[in-house]
Amino acid sequence: MHRMIVCRSQTDAMNIAKLLTSRGITAILARPPRSANLRSCAWGVRIAEADMVQAENILNAQGFKNWKWMENQV
Repeated sequence: MHRMIVCRSQTDAMNIAKLLTSRGITAILARPPRSANLRSCAWGVRIAEADMVQAENILNAQGFKNWKWMENQV
């Protein structure tokens, strides 16, 4: 299974994907599925569900704030 980190912009998503990839987590830049609760400019980073805790720890340690977990798994 995979999880998606949703970001406000493509730039934020690219920066997160680069960071996670540099730390050994496979991170794929992707558009999240359309939903009423997502902004139209939102972008996502798809990672393996097994990497979820490690990814969150990395993002928090680096001070990334403009992201959230997508509620439904992808």
